[in-house]
Amino acid sequence: MTKLIRSLIVLALLALVAPAHADGPHRDRTAQADKAEKRRAKLKKKIRTMRAIVLAEELDLDEDTAAKLFPILNKYDDEFTKLAKEAMDLRAKIDDASGTDLDVVVDDLVANQRARWDLDEDRFKAVRKVLTAKQAARILVVLPEIDRKILQAAKQALAGKGKKAKKAKKAKKARQPAAQLDEDVMNPFD
Repeated sequence: MTKLIRSLIVLALLALVAPAHADGPHRDRTAQADKAEKRRAKLKKKIRTMRAIVLAEELDLDEDTAAKLFPILNKYDDEFTKLAKEAMDLRAKIDDASGTDLDVVVDDLVANQRARWDLDEDRFKAVRKVLTAKQAARILVVLPEIDRKILQAAKQALAGKGKKAKKAKKAKKARQPAAQLDEDVMNPFD
């Protein structure tokens, strides 16, 4: 995967994941939720487009094959997203659960993992029908790499480790009073 594609992925994630500025207390929560949903949909579309570009290049896809492959991947992506959210919610319950409740959460996590494995197998069976043997072998290697890089970029963007977030932190620090900056330098571990 080229550096350009990686950079595009990171930039798209940073641009769309960055929190929107609050429009004040008069802003309707429904409108904010709609705006957030539109941003998520736009982000999903950009990520899928970038992944399609990389896969088309990596698998040397012709237009017909690409037209068959990407809807399959998109369908399974939506199902993976649901399972990933479910797993995230279950992992959040681990700290609060104990005894029998913890056993139930662990069992649910195991079932969720099994469902993701089964879904991954089903996805491969579906894409295998439209790819050549060489392309199928290649997608087994590149698709997890691409998905992992997208996930890492998203985590970095959400954690504020992206370039845009670093610039924002520098700008914020530049606006701090000199006394606060001196305190930060004197107590860097606070």
